[in-house]
Amino acid sequence: MQGDYNWEQSTNASRDCIIFSITFVLTAFPQWNYTWVSLGGDSLSRQSSHERETLRISADAAEKLIGSLREEIEHINTRIARLQTIVDAHAELSGKRPKSKRAPKGHVPKHIEEILKDGNAREESEIRKAITERFGVSYGRATVYTSLRRGLSDHRYVKDGRKWSLNPLRIATSNP
Repeated sequence: MQGDYNWEQSTNASRDCIIFSITFVLTAFPQWNYTWVSLGGDSLSRQSSHERETLRISADAAEKLIGSLREEIEHINTRIARLQTIVDAHAELSGKRPKSKRAPKGHVPKHIEEILKDGNAREESEIRKAITERFGVSYGRATVYTSLRRGLSDHRYVKDGRKWSLNPLRIATSNP
């Protein structure tokens, strides 16, 4: 009958065909970048000995290639470091200001608390300057101000005029 189609047999045949095609591509085009993906089940165990041998040879070649590529990466990183020192020396001699690096997301409140831990009340601009000097990162005025306002609403900070400080009640409860 036409309606009796064996899907399982068809799927296994398709997997075997795909595996054979991938194995051929791996050996025929070693310069291509590729990733081996398992097609599920025990499809890899159904490979013929020739296919397994071909895959083993491909894996050995890939290991050698990976080693040489890692050596190239080390060589390139060394060259980049040397060239960067030249660029930095030129920037220093020509009087250019070095670019400040940006901190990852979420570090602003931590940095603000570290600056305000000394107990001194500071203005927003003083806080930004202290963060840049101490941590070597710069934040925009709006970023620091937004974090201070959120801390004010969370009762982490108190504001007296234009000066910000840590909430003394919060400090007293956090240090037993």
